[in-house]
Amino acid sequence: MIISTPKRTVNNNDDSKLYGSPSPTQSLAAAIRNTSNELTNNLLNQTTSASTSWRKRAEQDTNEENLIQKHTNYYDAQHCYGSEHPQTLAAAKYLARELHHQHQSNRAMDDAEKLFRDTLAIQRRTIGLTHSNTLETANMLVNTLRSKGNYSEAIHLFSETLAAQKRILGPTHPHVAFIAANITAIKQFELD
Repeated sequence: MIISTPKRTVNNNDDSKLYGSPSPTQSLAAAIRNTSNELTNNLLNQTTSASTSWRKRAEQDTNEENLIQKHTNYYDAQHCYGSEHPQTLAAAKYLARELHHQHQSNRAMDDAEKLFRDTLAIQRRTIGLTHSNTLETANMLVNTLRSKGNYSEAIHLFSETLAAQKRILGPTHPHVAFIAANITAIKQFELD
C-alpha cells in the first residue's frame, strides 16, 4: 500500500506556519533589514549634518568674501577717486552696511558707525542735507546706533531726517510716515 502525503507549498514570507514562530530565515532577514535601516539612517544623519555644516561654512565664507570685496572696493575707490567722490562714498556706505549686518563683534559695529558718520559728514557737505543718498546714509547710521543701544542719538538723527523728508516730500508722504513710526519705535525701545 502506498501512502501519499500532500505536498506542502512553502511561502517564504510566512514560514511561521511551519515553525510556529518566525523562521530562522525570517529572523535573519528582519535583522538584515533593521541593520540596513540603521546604517541608512546613520548615513543620512551624517550626510545631513555634514551638509548643514558645509552650508554654514559656505555662508560664513560668502560673508567674509562679501566683506573683503566691499573693503577692496572702498579702498580702490578712495585711492582712485579721492575720499569725497560719490563712488567712494557709495563704497564706504556699502562696506559699513556689510559690517553692520555681520555685527560679529563690537569692533565691527564701531567700524560701521565710524564709516557711516564719516560718509554722512562728507555727503552733507558735498551734496546737501536733503539729497536722497544723504538721507539713506543717515537712516543706515540710525539703524547702527539703534543696534548698539544708543537710542537718544538715534532719535535725534532720525528727527533731523524726518524734518528734511517733510520739507522735500511733504508731510503725507509714506517715507515721512515710516520715519515717524521708526522714531516712535525707538522711543519705545528706550523706555523698555
